[in-house]
Amino acid sequence: MWQKIKPYVYVLPAVLMLVMLFLGGILQGLLQSVGVYVASSTYSLSFEAYRSVLLSEDFWNSLTYSLTIASTSTIVSMWIGTMMAFATYYLSLRVSGGTKIKSVIRLQQLPLLLPHIAVAYMFFLLFTQSGWISRLSYSLGWIEQIDQFPILVHDPYGWSIIFTYVWKEVPFIFLLVYPVLLRLEPSWMQMARVHGASIRQYFFTIFSLLLPSVLTSGYIVFAFTFTAFEVPYLLGVTYPKHIAVLSYQYYSSGGFDFREEALAVNILLVIITAVLGLLILRSLKKLQWHVRGARW
Repeated sequence: MWQKIKPYVYVLPAVLMLVMLFLGGILQGLLQSVGVYVASSTYSLSFEAYRSVLLSEDFWNSLTYSLTIASTSTIVSMWIGTMMAFATYYLSLRVSGGTKIKSVIRLQQLPLLLPHIAVAYMFFLLFTQSGWISRLSYSLGWIEQIDQFPILVHDPYGWSIIFTYVWKEVPFIFLLVYPVLLRLEPSWMQMARVHGASIRQYFFTIFSLLLPSVLTSGYIVFAFTFTAFEVPYLLGVTYPKHIAVLSYQYYSSGGFDFREEALAVNILLVIITAVLGLLILRSLKKLQWHVRGARW
């Protein structure tokens, strides 16, 4: 009995600490957003901060801007990461020797070595209008003036933010999808080829088996890109601001007077992310029921 529960007992203190800090932080933020400060014995319950935020045009513009960037980054990362995982799996079936495949996997994991802020700063140095590539283009005579270089940083569509997130999150999607492919029987592809199926047809046939991992990893990527601060702060435009930058602006510009508004924005982010997570969980349960029913 002890041998079965020993691993769980060992990780229990760390799990309890993380849960207490995470849930405790959310609870404290929720209480302070409605004017309840336990430390100072202030209990003036009010939802004025939420009313002010929800009636603000800046909030809705920032929310739309953030959802667009997070959704685009997630969809592109899911597609590229899944394709790379399947291509690596197909290569492993065609190439003998695990050393080459391990080299390919390590190469795809290189973007994970750098933190997001480092990749964002690297993108800023390379692709800003006064950056290295624009200067190189001017030196080679491709453009007559440096300001003719296309605006790729601080652009209104957030392409620089999307590129940074895709660069970082594609290897993450790959790491979650590729092990699922390794659990498939290698003979399945051979049987599909014998019956005249193409590689594309085989991929869409097994995609239902990959979908739970794809959706789970996609939700993690969306939750991170939707609430992250550092990359939009460095590469984003001044208006509309990313929703996390807007929350920071509430607190940095207004100080303690706008603390409740800043916390209200963060609580709304938690609610949106949690609702999306519940929808994903419900979809996964329906998908599992459908797959089991198809097997029977």
